[in-house]
Formats: sequence, C-alpha cells, structure tokens
Amino acid sequence: MNEPQEFAHSTNGDRWFIDPASENHRATVTHRGNLPSGGHETRIPVDVFLGQHPRGPEHDALERMLSALPVRNSTIETGTASGLSMLAHQYLRLGGRRSATRAWGTDTKEAEDFWNENIAVLDTVGRREVETYLPTIGGP
Repeated sequence: MNEPQEFAHSTNGDRWFIDPASENHRATVTHRGNLPSGGHETRIPVDVFLGQHPRGPEHDALERMLSALPVRNSTIETGTASGLSMLAHQYLRLGGRRSATRAWGTDTKEAEDFWNENIAVLDTVGRREVETYLPTIGGP
C-alpha cells in the first residue's frame, strides 16, 4: 500500500482514498468530490477522519479495510500519531476495555491478542502514546 488506495465511493461519484505516505509522514484520507460539484479534493489525517461525527459509510469502509491489514506488515507507520491512533482504534473495535488510565473489565480474546502482538511490543513511549487515544473515564 505505497500508492493512495481507494476504499470507498458514493453513488454520486465522490471517492475516498487512503495515502499512507503523505505530508508529515502521517497517513491521510483524500476525499475527491464528484465532477459536477467541482471535483475538489480535501485531505485530513486518518485519525481525524475516523473521529468524525456524524459517520458515513466511507468511515465504515476505511475501518473494514484497516482491520483486514496485518498491522505489523502494513506500510501505515505505527510510529506516527495517526498510526498509533489506528492501533488504539482497532484495539477498541475488537472489544478492548482499557481506558487511558486503566483496564475496565476483561478484553475480548481478539482485543487481548491484538494488544499483545501490536501494542505491548512497543517501547514505553509508544505504548503510552497509544493509551492517550483510548477513552478517558468520563469519555466515550
């Protein structure tokens, strides 16, 4: 996945791409509007895109694509802010129960395996950075 890869398109012609090697070495989402609306492009970091509300089918499509990638072998850099936020997001999606400050119950087997294979192996700084993307006690 070195070139931008399309992950969603709408019936009106809008298209969404993920670009893992964009400016500032942060994975970004590019939205290309349909030609009748001007065909404008916007780019935002993946973690910002995934945090948008309301969510659309394009958000679900990106999550499905990212969950199918082997994280350790993907070209999305786990050392970048967007890569670390994607690790946290995937952990939570798999049923992880940790918060930014502690564990709140038992993880699902999938979440526990994901944590051990992809997050626990990070250095202390990387692990702490991933934890900053987890919910807080008063958060979601």
